[in-house]
This record gives sequence, structure tokens and C-alpha cells, in this order.
Amino acid sequence: MTGNTTSTKTSALLFRDADYLLHRQPLDPSLHQLIATCERPDGPESIPDGFAFCGYDIMDSYFGNSTLTNCGPIPEAFTPRDVNRYGLVEKLDAALKIRDTMRRLQPDDPHLGECDVWLLAQHLPRSGEP
Repeated sequence: MTGNTTSTKTSALLFRDADYLLHRQPLDPSLHQLIATCERPDGPESIPDGFAFCGYDIMDSYFGNSTLTNCGPIPEAFTPRDVNRYGLVEKLDAALKIRDTMRRLQPDDPHLGECDVWLLAQHLPRSGEP
């Protein structure tokens, strides 16, 4: 892999290296958040060093919308009790089950038909960082 960035379908700029980003653009934790994402994670072991687990989201195929917060609740797939304080699912097996149910219920829907599970983790400032 070359470079430190990648472009997604929505033209969002994602950085593959947190240290590179923090060196390039220092962040103030009182104003900014740095979130790590992992598409189709293996579980919490996919969390990069320096980040804390937030949960699993189920994103549409455009990587533009969370099907949990923008399309739900979908009672056949999940209820508000199935998400944590961040609006995310705590367990990978539960997130995969919700994803599979959404795909089965709406196979031709552009948001639900090809949705997938993403792990989200929040950056923990190191000592000496603002």
C-alpha cells in the first residue's frame, strides 16, 4: 500500500495511519474526535492501538448512512434496546445477525440490501496530547 489516505465511494478522505494524521493536523479532544473504522471486522481484536471500542455499526453500501440510526428501528431486525449509548451494537455476532436480517428483508434496497458491519473505535489521547 502506498500513501496514507484512501478515497471511498462518497469521496470522503480516510487516513490509514492515526499518527500521520495527528502529526499533520493536531486535534483538540474537546472539539474533535478521531474515529477508527474497520469494515467486516473479526471482532474487538481489530481495534488499533490507542483506540477504545465503541461498537459495531451497519453501514449502507454507499458508506454514507448508518442503517441503525437512519433506517431504524426495524422491528424485524432490531429494536432500540439492541444498541448502546452510541447507537451501535455491542457484540459482533448480534451485528452480523441484524445485518443478515436487513439484507433478507430488503434485498433490493440500496441501503439495506448490501449493508455491512463496521467496527468503530474512538481515539484515546496519549499523555502529552491535548
